[in-house]
Amino acid sequence: MSHWVLEEKNGSLAKITFADDPFRMNWVNEPHLWGEMAAPNGISCTSARTILQDDTLEETYIFTNESQETIFCDAGSVSISLPLNDNYLAADICLPQRCHAHVWCGGEVSWVLAIRMGGQAPHLGMILTQGSLESYSIQRSLTESHCVSNTRGVILLHPKEFSLAPEEKKILRWRLFRHEGIEDWKRILKAYFGSLYITSEQWVAFHYDKVKWNGGFVDTSRTGEICQTFQSNGKSTTACWRIMPPATELLRRRAQFIVEKQQCMDTSSHLCGAYLIYDNETNKLCYSHDIPDHNSARERLGMGALVALACRYFHDAALEKSLWNYADFILREIYEEKIHTVYDDAGYMEERHRLYNEAWVAVFFMELFRVTHEPVWIKRAADVMENYYDRGGDRFYAIGIPMTSIVALLKEAGMTDRAEDMRHLFIHHAEKIADIGIHYPTSEVDYEQSIVAPAVNMLLMGYQLSGKQALLSAAREQMKLLILFQGMQPDYHFNEVAIRHWDGYWFGKRHMLGDTFPHYWSSLSGLAFERYGHITGEKEWLVRAEKNLRGSLPLFFEDGSASCAMVYPRSVNGVTAHFYDPWANDQDWGLYYYFQRE
Repeated sequence: MSHWVLEEKNGSLAKITFADDPFRMNWVNEPHLWGEMAAPNGISCTSARTILQDDTLEETYIFTNESQETIFCDAGSVSISLPLNDNYLAADICLPQRCHAHVWCGGEVSWVLAIRMGGQAPHLGMILTQGSLESYSIQRSLTESHCVSNTRGVILLHPKEFSLAPEEKKILRWRLFRHEGIEDWKRILKAYFGSLYITSEQWVAFHYDKVKWNGGFVDTSRTGEICQTFQSNGKSTTACWRIMPPATELLRRRAQFIVEKQQCMDTSSHLCGAYLIYDNETNKLCYSHDIPDHNSARERLGMGALVALACRYFHDAALEKSLWNYADFILREIYEEKIHTVYDDAGYMEERHRLYNEAWVAVFFMELFRVTHEPVWIKRAADVMENYYDRGGDRFYAIGIPMTSIVALLKEAGMTDRAEDMRHLFIHHAEKIADIGIHYPTSEVDYEQSIVAPAVNMLLMGYQLSGKQALLSAAREQMKLLILFQGMQPDYHFNEVAIRHWDGYWFGKRHMLGDTFPHYWSSLSGLAFERYGHITGEKEWLVRAEKNLRGSLPLFFEDGSASCAMVYPRSVNGVTAHFYDPWANDQDWGLYYYFQRE
């Protein structure tokens, strides 16, 4: 008896479910249809599907030239829709009823891993068996406010460019599988593709590193992107690595770029000293008070943390002067010391309050203590976090609270009583997160990797501060959800990089939605992997952490410039994509966390 329950509509699929799925999840994001075909005029599109004896579902898509002329199909002009149900609602809905879609268009070795967000089997997978897939695009709504950040959109698979003579056909065929999870899916891929299932020790490597993949060693003699073609048994595929300058050199160049080009030095402006967005196309600073993600604080506080960190690595007078100009700006415009309040933008802006900001200012003050060893800075970090908790932060999933570091540095500064007070506050926060469990509250996005990763990190730090096994157990359970965001494709854009698909819209110059591979907040997963590996002694987590934390580094370029996001798809809503956004905005947390693994 087949496990497949299908509902067809106009030759496409409106529903794909499994008969034994207790949640009756539809893997198709209604009202979209699975398998809708598009091609240039003159080409007819037909499809067929059959359930095979091994209970896989085979789909065949045929493009036929019905005209009297040869038709050239450019890359991206032919597509097949896969509207997988990859969208975010409240966690209690999306964990059993939605999936993460990991897409690999690797030529003749192409596949899609769709895995339920809650991790419960059965799951769905697709493997290409005939033809070649070259890329994918995204079609998504801009009109429904809830969909802007929460809905990934319809995936459009594109074959490699081809031409068809009159009456000639182009066939794409694949099989859909049910599977039990990531390890089962790896087994299926290895069985189908053999030596063309490419794995590598690292996908982002440093210049002259020795990096092994499962067929040899990667050429790391030059920096940049390396894409290599592999062939076996009549099939071919590609894998892509990124070779970076040495990490400390990358840090030095980036810090120099920030202080030379991204700091406002207009002494007549209230922004004097601020690190601001930089447009790599116009070579100018950008700022907006009205658009929060373009202002002088928020995520851009990462630049201050990075420059402070760089001052510990390099004794550079220009870096130090810039850092103190920035610290003056923070104390003058963002942090009101009398009431320990962090504001959303320059001028003590009170219209918006955002709990994320407290943690980032605390990190900056903590870094200033590490630079100067002056107790006032770690005291300020503790003051900020106490105010955070006074505002109800113990139920909020802030990003990057350095719990263990603040406690340790308070002790280093001789403030043992204050350290103990903060330890209790942090443990209480971790216990609240444990009590909530996987019933995550909605945030700026209803459910996302940067809710789950901070939860895991806070639980692990709470365990380190308390020794309470219940917190470690809670972290272990939530880690099972976190790893499902991580890619496993043989390409540095994806491998151990978390799925995110809205950041380019909010933080980028192009204001474009669509998959961001990479986006720097993916690094939050690596921090959790690293901490968990050190706690448990399980080295495989440290390997995953290193892969993940390197995964954000391609956002930084050899001249010290940077990009807030790489919008990966070929196109989004018909507009050409696959670019690094021209704005250097908020990405510096990715480089900071490569060095400072809080």
